[in-house]
Amino acid sequence: AADRRFRFRGVFFSAMAMEEGSFIYGTTINEQEVVREFREFIVKFVQNKEEETEATYLRQLRKTWELQEDKTRGIKFPVQGAHVHQFSTTLYDHLVSYPTEVVPIFDRELWKISTEVLDCEPDELGNCQAQIFGLLDKDTRVMRCMNPTDIERLITVKGIGIRCS
Repeated sequence: AADRRFRFRGVFFSAMAMEEGSFIYGTTINEQEVVREFREFIVKFVQNKEEETEATYLRQLRKTWELQEDKTRGIKFPVQGAHVHQFSTTLYDHLVSYPTEVVPIFDRELWKISTEVLDCEPDELGNCQAQIFGLLDKDTRVMRCMNPTDIERLITVKGIGIRCS
């Protein structure tokens, strides 16, 4: 069977991939595909190919857990959005368009990768929280130029926050 591709919200999808797997509610995002791409990103992304031999985020994950004295308290793990985009534009687009659905998947997979890498029992490690920063310029807004379309999207806000409600 020929694989048909179609476009939804500016992202191309494979019709064959749409037929299998579970999807994030209200979207055309295949959860297994997000999991697979994020795991590959953590395990394979190398920021500086000349100097580094181990994957950047895998090394950073180990180091972050080593610095955490009480591992049951969990960690906050910084992930640069530009690196996600450099690795996979599709994963980045999903992250920015549906952060409330995709970030918890990142958190869960970081925890699973941590238990595998550290060779720990699941109850020995606390939660992992992905902290996404450094998005692309196209996803950066000046505070006064925010639009209703920015609601429920992941964006970087420039400006000073005097009061938030």
